[in-house]
Amino acid sequence: MENNIFMLARAQGVAMSELAERVGMAAPTLRRYARQESQPKPELAQKLADALNCSAGVVMGLQEIPVVSAKLPLYGGYETDDNKIDFRIAVDFIARPASLIANADVFAVYVVGERNNPRFYRGEVLLCNPRTPLSRRRDVVVQYDDLTGEVGFLLSASPDNIMLKFYNGEEATIDRKKITSIATVNAIHTKFSSYVRTSIE
Repeated sequence: MENNIFMLARAQGVAMSELAERVGMAAPTLRRYARQESQPKPELAQKLADALNCSAGVVMGLQEIPVVSAKLPLYGGYETDDNKIDFRIAVDFIARPASLIANADVFAVYVVGERNNPRFYRGEVLLCNPRTPLSRRRDVVVQYDDLTGEVGFLLSASPDNIMLKFYNGEEATIDRKKITSIATVNAIHTKFSSYVRTSIE
């Protein structure tokens, strides 16, 4: 019987070194489990399950990885601001990559505006994971309490605010009280990078 450690970590965008840190073990030891060279004991399986938000049975391969919807919600532009994402309603649903089969929280955003050229261009679709631990110097999607959001480069984060940089040189300091979530941009969804937005009339 094979465990699901590698697939679960990959689906959630968690590196083995990071997962090892979360469960308090050496990364090389965890990698041996992920390569199926050894199987975790129930106590370790439960720690991994807690870190990966699933059951110990799924970690150990006794249960199948739960399949979430085959589609990801895709959020698009906001009517009143060319650089904002509208999180009120998904404009479409796109195919979920196989690597994200176990992660129900992943979503996609349609890049709007020119603020992040040349890193991201209008029309590209970004895969975003709110479960990936927040770290400085990463591209993120910030969602605000008014159900708008924007893509930026995280310069710093404190309990009170975050500082975003945009690739056109602009910077913004944002009060944490206005933020409902921050998701790390994990990839550009190449299959849909020339996506033409669907109208929702």
